Amino acid sequence: MKKSNENLVSINKSKQDIKSMKLLSLLLCSDQCNQVKSIEKKMDYMNEQMELFKSRFSGLGWCVFDSIDFTLIEKANAAFEKDSVDSIIVSEQILLDYYKNDVKKTIHWFKNKPKELSLRYDLIQKAFNDHFEERYYASVPLFLIIIDGAVNDFTKSKGFFAEGTDVTAWDCLVGCSDSLSSMKAIFNAGRNKTNTEKITMPYRNGILHGRDLNYANEYVSCKCISLLFAIADWISMKESEPKRKATFEENSKIP
Repeated sequence: MKKSNENLVSINKSKQDIKSMKLLSLLLCSDQCNQVKSIEKKMDYMNEQMELFKSRFSGLGWCVFDSIDFTLIEKANAAFEKDSVDSIIVSEQILLDYYKNDVKKTIHWFKNKPKELSLRYDLIQKAFNDHFEERYYASVPLFLIIIDGAVNDFTKSKGFFAEGTDVTAWDCLVGCSDSLSSMKAIFNAGRNKTNTEKITMPYRNGILHGRDLNYANEYVSCKCISLLFAIADWISMKESEPKRKATFEENSKIP
């Protein structure tokens, strides 16, 4: 499997360009040198925050995607580092609070997202309404149905959870091996017997096939929302992939 950052072609090129500029520092004025150092520092910081978030929370079912609020990443990481005893609990509470409250400001995005999701905007609104009213028994299955249907329409063959569905994409966070593909593997786990214990992961097979009975809680519903945003980003990135590649290759040509 590729390293998580190998897919971020344009970012890696920018890092290489910065290194090249530093080699030419003698030809740059002090202000230009400072700008290069500042850009490098910011890029390193953002990359470090993303990698820390993925290593800490992806295994718990929290998606990383391109339109994610970077402030949320910072807050979750800060809470993890501040509270060593209950770091996971405290950090996840920050994520839960965001997807239970702040996410209201971004629901309208789905109206202008790819047609596979805008077509389901009415259902998406209903799922969010159930979520905000804490009717998780209704929001969770509906989110999972929306996700599967949208991906099925986009691929024209298979839903998100189907075996063989490739959810990678070129040069984007959501297309990395430890982003959407990782979530698919976790959420698609086999659930072969009836379970009455509380689950905190949106196990698609267990929930929709009636084997995981105690699924209706904020953890599962919030992680479904995180997944829905990741799906929206993935479809957008996959659609624009040929154009983005062509632009990248054109901009990479040496004059």
